[in-house]
Amino acid sequence: MTGTVGPIAQDELAGCGCFAKGFVPYHLMAPPLVEKLFQKYADNGFMTPEKLKLFLNEEQKETTATVDDAERVLNQVVKLKHLFSLRHKHGLTVAQFLDYLVDPTVNLAINTETHHDMTLPASAYYIYTGHNSYLTGNQLSSDSSAKPIIDALRRGVRVIELDLWPSKNDTTIKVCHGRTMTAPVDFQVCLEAIRDNAFQASQYPVIITFEDHLTSKLQAQAAKITVKVLGEKLWYPGDDTRWSGFTAFPSPEDVKGRILISTKPPKEFQKGEKHEQIAQKKQRAKEGLKTEAQKKEASSAPPEKTKKLGIFARAFAAVSSPKKPTETKELKLDTEVRGLKEPAAEKGVAPTPSDKAAVGQAAVDEDSDDDEDTDNDVVEDDEAPDHVKNPEYARIISIRAGKPKGASLIESLLVDEFVKRVSLSEPQLEKVSEESPFAVIKFTEKNLLRIYPYGLRFNSSNYNPLLAWSHGAQMVAFNMQGYGKPLWLVNGFFKQNGGCGYVRKPDFLFPSKNGGREFDPRVPQPHKVTLKVKAIMGLGWKEKFDKRFFDRFSPPDFYLKLSIAGLPQDVKKAKTKPIEDDWTPKWEEDFEFQISVPELALLRLEAREYNMAGKDGFGGQTCIPLSEIRPGYRCLPLNDKKSNELTGVRLLLHFELQWEKL
Repeated sequence: MTGTVGPIAQDELAGCGCFAKGFVPYHLMAPPLVEKLFQKYADNGFMTPEKLKLFLNEEQKETTATVDDAERVLNQVVKLKHLFSLRHKHGLTVAQFLDYLVDPTVNLAINTETHHDMTLPASAYYIYTGHNSYLTGNQLSSDSSAKPIIDALRRGVRVIELDLWPSKNDTTIKVCHGRTMTAPVDFQVCLEAIRDNAFQASQYPVIITFEDHLTSKLQAQAAKITVKVLGEKLWYPGDDTRWSGFTAFPSPEDVKGRILISTKPPKEFQKGEKHEQIAQKKQRAKEGLKTEAQKKEASSAPPEKTKKLGIFARAFAAVSSPKKPTETKELKLDTEVRGLKEPAAEKGVAPTPSDKAAVGQAAVDEDSDDDEDTDNDVVEDDEAPDHVKNPEYARIISIRAGKPKGASLIESLLVDEFVKRVSLSEPQLEKVSEESPFAVIKFTEKNLLRIYPYGLRFNSSNYNPLLAWSHGAQMVAFNMQGYGKPLWLVNGFFKQNGGCGYVRKPDFLFPSKNGGREFDPRVPQPHKVTLKVKAIMGLGWKEKFDKRFFDRFSPPDFYLKLSIAGLPQDVKKAKTKPIEDDWTPKWEEDFEFQISVPELALLRLEAREYNMAGKDGFGGQTCIPLSEIRPGYRCLPLNDKKSNELTGVRLLLHFELQWEKL
């Protein structure tokens, strides 16, 4: 076999410190299991197209594969891997058969097609979501830039967050993490980066969430810039009568190739409502409506003026002024976060005491990403509402964010006629999910719930996303510029559905469609499937790494860690034995995992190099969702710590899924 090593970007092996070698021809010996498999389907030392078709049907469970399909596979393997030899007239040799097995372009372990129903409202999907998408590093002192936005979009992220702040002279708009030492980037530069890169990885919609700290004048300016830069890609809800009432979200298919804006409606909408109420009172006085009964009757019917001002203003006013609770206990944000540990220093830049003193609680409060409505100023009788003069900003908002001021967490998640987006921090989610998990799931059936990292994660670390996913939260916002196991899980989870950035939520998270049955993530479920994994071999390290990278004096001793990430009852770990002094380890070990909620389970694989004297070395990692695993003998590429592919480093595994009859 001839191996080809592709070029490596400077940051591809971040955290590894290794470099690539050039073109290296070598002969890869097939492990005993592969030789035995080849002999089962070969005739006189060759696997013919007819026999390859039989192998695809029986071993790979590709029941619809034909001889023509086998011919295409055979020709592709020979074309890509054997540049200096012609295909033998009888079929594949054992070396060429091994080439097929370890080639991810023809034998990848996961499905790469977009196959979920994409015509449901957006609330029916998990959405690949970034947090403070403009930051290049930590949350306190790193630069703001368009580059991390571009990187996230090219990875498939569909929700980009921009924090909008006025410049010092209140004339321009900057994007930065407010009240910190982070350097700003121009708002228009960020929008241009989104426009130019939004649909390179996926054609499904991109959502921009504005955390808005602007004056009314700058909001109007932001609207003009947004319309100018995004042009026809910007989607307006008012352009389609199906969504102008904000009683349901459009589907990803409805707004394919478009960009949506999500933020709190401007205060002026609520000021406008007050202005309208004053006008109504004056009108009633002129008409001689004296009695309280007459006033009540008149106010129950919306005046013509209110209709002209749009459904959006009336809808937002209706949901932003709820009745005050009588005995509801407000759920306050805990200062101490139970069960959260700051990651090791390698995962980010830890804040110093002086940093914390300089930023203080203001940084934590600022990073709340809070959608809470603010107090409205009193509108004088003759004051014209700003939303009448500057409606541009409200017009571009297609996903309303907001929760009533002073409302408890439970009250913020009340379901009403109008759909909205609500943001909670990770400790707030932990609190409300303990006290009322069904309220969270019911809210997310129709509305969007966004979860964001705790404000003290100054080093841009992340949190376990499974609690949010198991309660139906669609936007689990992550710091994409870092690395670590939680981010590996998120990147792996969104390999589902062809990597389009939208994953259909499980049916059990829709109680209204399940006869009212409520799913409780805390209650153990009967196991539904047994995943059987055979770790066969790994390869590619010798061509990727310097020969002394893992061990100065001998070849590496690789072993493979396997684990299931999911709900608590499904979490399991295992590992192979180290294979001593071998750049191409052949483990041939079997593992079984019983899983109860496969819809939320991921298989995490991490190659390590055993070091008797110190910390084991990192040899690559990947996460794959169980729902997309292809049975049979499959190839799986490994990534570096930042989830960039380690070109040529891959595993050969065998998968089998046995489903229980429930």
